[in-house]
Amino acid sequence: MVPKQKQKDDPRLRSRDAVLGLPAKDETIQVITSSRDSYEKRLEDMTFYDPDNKTLNLRFHNSKLYDDIYIGCQTRMSKRYRSALIEWRKNLFRLIRELELKEENILRSFESFVLKGDISLESCASPIAVGDLVFIREDSTEVFMVARTPKSLETAGSYAFIGSNGEIVFGSKNMIRLRLPRVVPIEYAPIVESFVQLEQKHLDVAPVGINDNLFSRSLEALPKELQSSSNANSKGTNDQTSQEVGESEDDSFVVTQASSQLFINSNINTYYVPLAARKLYVPVLRKLQLQITEKLNDYDRKLNALYYILQKNQIGDHLNSSKVVSVFYLLSRLQESSKQKEKLPRLSKLVSTINSNQPWNNSYNNSLIESKSSSQSFPISSYVALLITLNKQTSHWSFTKQSSIYPVTSVIVTANASRLHLSKIIKKFKKNAVLEQFIQHFNTPSVKPPVAKPEGYDDMITLLKSYVGGNLDNDLEFQYFVNNVIRRCKSQVKEDVEFSYEYSKARAYDIIRELEDKPFYENPVKWSNSVRGPSKGYSQVIEDEYYTYLDLVDIYKLKNHQQQQKNSNISQNLDGFNDSIRGENTQFLQDFTFEESITRTDYGNTPIYCIDNSTAHEIDDGIAVSENSNDTYEFSIHVASPSLFINKTSNLSLIAFNKGQTSYFPEGAELMFPDIVNKLSGLGRDQEDTRTFVVKFEMPKAFLDEYMDQIRQNPYYKPTHQQLDVMALFIDSTGIVDMGIVRNFPQGYTYDKVNMVLARTMTMSSKDPHYDNLNRLYHVALLLRYVRHHIGNPIDMASTRAGVSVAQAQSSVRNVSLIDNRSEKGFSMDTGHHTINVVTNLAQLEEAKSQLLVSEFMISANYILSVFATKNDVPMVYRNQELNIGPQLQKEMNKLLEKGFADLLGTSELSRLFAVMTPARLSRLRKGHQALGLSGYTTVTSPLRRFADMVNQWSWLQWFGQQQQHKNNIKIKEPTDLGLIVSTLSSRDTLNKHIQSRSSVFWEGIFLRQYCTMLGSELVKEPIFFKLMVRERVNSNKYRVEVIGLLGALDSYIQTGNVYNSGDYVFSWKIQTVDMIENALVFADDA
Repeated sequence: MVPKQKQKDDPRLRSRDAVLGLPAKDETIQVITSSRDSYEKRLEDMTFYDPDNKTLNLRFHNSKLYDDIYIGCQTRMSKRYRSALIEWRKNLFRLIRELELKEENILRSFESFVLKGDISLESCASPIAVGDLVFIREDSTEVFMVARTPKSLETAGSYAFIGSNGEIVFGSKNMIRLRLPRVVPIEYAPIVESFVQLEQKHLDVAPVGINDNLFSRSLEALPKELQSSSNANSKGTNDQTSQEVGESEDDSFVVTQASSQLFINSNINTYYVPLAARKLYVPVLRKLQLQITEKLNDYDRKLNALYYILQKNQIGDHLNSSKVVSVFYLLSRLQESSKQKEKLPRLSKLVSTINSNQPWNNSYNNSLIESKSSSQSFPISSYVALLITLNKQTSHWSFTKQSSIYPVTSVIVTANASRLHLSKIIKKFKKNAVLEQFIQHFNTPSVKPPVAKPEGYDDMITLLKSYVGGNLDNDLEFQYFVNNVIRRCKSQVKEDVEFSYEYSKARAYDIIRELEDKPFYENPVKWSNSVRGPSKGYSQVIEDEYYTYLDLVDIYKLKNHQQQQKNSNISQNLDGFNDSIRGENTQFLQDFTFEESITRTDYGNTPIYCIDNSTAHEIDDGIAVSENSNDTYEFSIHVASPSLFINKTSNLSLIAFNKGQTSYFPEGAELMFPDIVNKLSGLGRDQEDTRTFVVKFEMPKAFLDEYMDQIRQNPYYKPTHQQLDVMALFIDSTGIVDMGIVRNFPQGYTYDKVNMVLARTMTMSSKDPHYDNLNRLYHVALLLRYVRHHIGNPIDMASTRAGVSVAQAQSSVRNVSLIDNRSEKGFSMDTGHHTINVVTNLAQLEEAKSQLLVSEFMISANYILSVFATKNDVPMVYRNQELNIGPQLQKEMNKLLEKGFADLLGTSELSRLFAVMTPARLSRLRKGHQALGLSGYTTVTSPLRRFADMVNQWSWLQWFGQQQQHKNNIKIKEPTDLGLIVSTLSSRDTLNKHIQSRSSVFWEGIFLRQYCTMLGSELVKEPIFFKLMVRERVNSNKYRVEVIGLLGALDSYIQTGNVYNSGDYVFSWKIQTVDMIENALVFADDA
């Protein structure tokens, strides 16, 4: 084989000739002029070495080599593609016959599903399933389809997504940025699953498929010639191979496929999509992308106008804080304007009208609010185009924090007035060197007496607080300016631990503290515009004043009858509220026209045990047991009835609805209702007649007494399946909902005290007068738990995470102390201004008897109500948790959950379950709750803390009142706005949890930063050794971990050069990074 001569004296040519062992230039010329036979003889004597070539013999002539290459290519292509395609088509025809479809209609069906697919509020609650469409890449409109979900717990973190470019991407469900559920019907799931095929490897032939994210292995992945002789483990991950391939942060299909060349003759599973299969979905997904793109310009213009429309409420007030609106509201408004070819006001005219005090025609807003969008369906192309446009208009809208597994259902409308104020601040700093003067002032060490504050000092504090509070997260212009300020401000305080990055919000928080010169810490969550919900124009200050007003009314009016005179200075600010108090009645009270006609069950002196914390703000439930004359025990769950007092159309109800629930922060609770509501309807005031909402069931005395006798003889006794079937029958057949009146509330029975009472032996029962009742209730609670496991395999979590609480310090001494007593375990820190407790409440752990007693009876009450409501067609708000898993995964989960019933599951086992679990959601339909193991679950037991419980009480109250009046079964029509109520409460619930989590993260971060400052001094006598459990590998030297028994809020990692597996435990006392705003905690390896 003779190389061509490129140039006369090309050194590269000489170098190549030398490497290949070819003759030099003069010698080559002689060979060319020689005969063919002599040249071939010459070649036979030469030595060729090509390390990359293992199949071609370069001694052969080019024509021979070409034939070998061509035939080899055809053979490999046939093995890789053609034979596999034939097999796939056979399977496809079989599936088509089973589904009774025609092959030519398959493509048409997929086009119809995708291009005519829709989304509704109800479908958003569906669990992830094969056939859903997803977006998995940031800032990309590329559409993917879910083609495979986990089949076992071993593959719980592996989903397969096929894209509009024909590629496959494997990853966990956390990759999903947006999901469109129920696009391809579940009946077609087998066809979609068939698109991703396990590649059959051939001996010495490189595979063309890609491996999954778990590097899973199987015997079937080996070439057939090696399967019989292989002793390799067919499950698990190939750690050696995965390390050879390495980890790429880029999910490039080309890179991933190239790495599969290393899997020749291996048992690593590789997957591919047959070329014919791509023709079924790739063109359809691309058409959907085109539909989405075509709507973007129109939506951009209309949403810009709608943003300004939403800046004033129905009475013409400016929006003074962020508000949450439904995404389906916006879709309905856009769809309506398109159908009617309605022209929204010109943006320039709209802005000038809003910023003035001119009379406001809010018909656009009215039509938006009155829309019945919660029950409508909208094209998925419109839905996606709307979200893309909302994300583009970052200064106008932001999304509520939620799990990306569920579609976005609500969006936050930012207050334009607030943004204009910040914009004016930035403009001022950009003029006349105001920013330069501020930077110079901040970077100059303070001198005494203090120098005068420069211009814009307070404005800079306002701007930084907005940044730290998260109000600028979606506004890139403002963020850029603030980041520049942070970089240029030099801290005067040496930090013991690092921040996430140089312009971190935690760094901005420290700048604020230096500017304000405050020695104490302030929770930055208070600076967020989204801490409180929308109030239709009523400011948060007025809401607080209104709550204060009602609480003072309770004190002065009900006791001294002097409230009008005492509170004139407050009531004059409340003219906008229609719930003013006149005479003896409050206008927010319900109309009790049916109260006289209903029959209440009087429970007399039956003890009602209200088991809660000693510091509980509201007491809204209690449990009782009594003996009936028919030789049965009656177990009743009594719930406070604020629905009897509060009119659902009042402003008090509206404010509570916007709050959604009581929010618990480390500093204290933000109550959903003012204290007057608790005083009017709350439980726990002994010897005071209290009306209650009652859920109860009966059980034969002989049945329970026999069970308790068996427990007394054998503490490890477990009820038989027959006993559990009988118990379940008792609950379903005797469970009813009623209204009662109670008055006997034994005092002081907290979680801790009940644990102490139940810890006594039977012979010591005389020491506490309520031991028999509590012991009987506890054993029934055990039976209830057994029944749930018998019928539904619930997930009982053994959580040992600590909670954080903050109080004002009693002294200025700084120290860290250990808390280890009967009820609490953890650490307490005095910062000089705050006392931060990071403790685990042992009295309320899952395995604590008092906690089990309360939780099981509350669960049973909510279950009984769901059954009762279904039988009687009473509209309710349900809490559902659905899973869409295969039989093998369900079998493995059941086996693991059976183990968890005997011994609560540990963290590593729970992590595998959570990989396939989905969060619970509110819904107006009853679909079951997987984690509780129940076929239905509604919420009614905490009406003073959750507004959904109030909605359910009102609904049941309406049904009960009509039943009492008409004495026949009357079906209650579902309210038209129930879907909207569910959507709003779901969004509020998600937002509240996010805010509470941010607060816990902040105070845990302050605890650790102060601890790192004290470490090494006499303030910390012994360092804390943190026990870490490895959750997953992030990159080559970083792992996500969970801090066992402490610090449950911060996202925790460990930076190490060691190799760990999921579930391994590591001990560390070195902290490298603490960022209490950006939520980051990084430990360093002790080695």
